[in-house]
This record gives sequence, structure tokens and C-alpha cells, in this order.
Amino acid sequence: MGGLVLVIGAATGGIVSAFFGPQAAFMLNSASFFAAGLIVRNIAFPPVTKEEVTREDAHTESRGSQTSFDNRILGRSQILQCIRISLPLQVVIAFELLVPFLNGIDNVLISVYAVQEFKLGDTGIGLFYAALGAGLIASYALGRLFSRSLLSGGLVCLLLEGILLMGLSRMDHTWAAVAIYFFISLAGGVGAICLDTLLMRETPLHLQGPLLGMLTAWSQGIIGLSMFGAGVAVEIMEPRMLGLIGGAGFVIISIVITMYYTRARSRKAANV
Repeated sequence: MGGLVLVIGAATGGIVSAFFGPQAAFMLNSASFFAAGLIVRNIAFPPVTKEEVTREDAHTESRGSQTSFDNRILGRSQILQCIRISLPLQVVIAFELLVPFLNGIDNVLISVYAVQEFKLGDTGIGLFYAALGAGLIASYALGRLFSRSLLSGGLVCLLLEGILLMGLSRMDHTWAAVAIYFFISLAGGVGAICLDTLLMRETPLHLQGPLLGMLTAWSQGIIGLSMFGAGVAVEIMEPRMLGLIGGAGFVIISIVITMYYTRARSRKAANV
């Protein structure tokens, strides 16, 4: 769904901006939100049955006098315990904590590359985002091939993404850049599928919501700060150099996480 949004939405936005100006794109965007609101308004939720209410009351009573504060403390301690005993989960957490520091660079450079480096204007921005969307759609089909090697698949895709970003920083041909953006998104999408699936497999069902919520809050906040930093950096250095640094960062993170996992697994095997 995210890929389709990028392919259709970004391409349409770029064309509309190029022919009718960015104001028309904003008006079309606001109209789409209004239409989405009308669609959401018609969603009907099934009524809560008496049995469900009784079961929830029984669950609440079984917890005794625990307060919501106690529940939060207990949930956090359970999450930390789960992370401590699961090496694959530690790798996923490290990925989620470190990679967002670099994601902001990619987000900023898409527009900079399209406008400043390739001289494509608004149409180029839409074209690059459409290539990212196509890569996400393709990743849905390829992600299933890594079901038996989720951890290695995620780390290899992270490494490949960094190498492609470094190559993109030296690319001069428009359609070659579009192809690279497609493969960057493909690698990133497959890697996200592998690591998200691994996280769900390693996390108990009742802890998945809190853990995913914390990781999402962290990653989105850091990406925002990273985009601000990238916007400042692109004013004082060449965009391509910034892209090269960002791609190298992905490569370094993948190597560091792989080394940590290998050593930790060796120590754990030796203790056993």
C-alpha cells in the first residue's frame, strides 16, 4: 500500500506541480484528505458483546490492586527482559536505534538531487519517489524468499542499501539514478520485512504493541532531527558528498551490527 501511494501519489504530485504549480498540488492534497475523511467516517465497528465485557472485567479483577503506573513499570521490565534474552531482538533494536540517524539524509537528498543535481524540477521529485514506491511494491514479493534467513537477510539488505546510496552519489545519468532508487527501496523494503517479522517472532504477543510503539516514537523523532541536520549540512557541503557519507554510514552500521551478533552468538555458544 505504501508503495502504491508513492507510485501514484508522488508521480501525480510531480506532474501537477510541474504543469499547474505547487499551490494546485496542495489543493489536490487537501481534497484527498477530505475524501479520506468521508471514507473513514463510514467505517462501522461491531458492537461489544456482553461476553467480552465480562471477560475484560474478570481480567481486570485478576490483576488485583495494580495501578496503571505499576502496569507500565511491569511492562517495561518485561520488554527489557525479553530484549536481554533474545540476541536476534537485540540486533533488531540496534537497527531501529541507529539507522534513523541516517534516514533523514536520504529523505532530504531526494528533492535536492532531483532539483539541483539532475535539473529535473518537480517532475524529477515525483519520478524519484515513484521509483521508491515501485521498489516497495516489489519488496513485498521478494520478502517471502527470506523467511528462513530473516536476520542475515535484513543485514545484507542494509549493507546493499548503503552501497547503492554511495553509488547514487556518483551517478550522473537520470534513468540510472531512477533505477538505483528502485533498488534502494527494494533492498530497504525487504530488509524492513525481515526485521519486522523477526521482531514479531521474538516478542511475546502482549509486548508487541508497547515495543513497536516505543520504537516508532524513537525512529520518527530521530528521523525528524536527522532531516533538520541534513538540511543544515546540505547548505555547507556538496549534496553528493553528504549522500556518500550517508551511504557509508549504512555500510558501517551493518558491519558493526553483524560483528556484534557474531561475537555475542559465539560467547553464548561457549557458555552453553
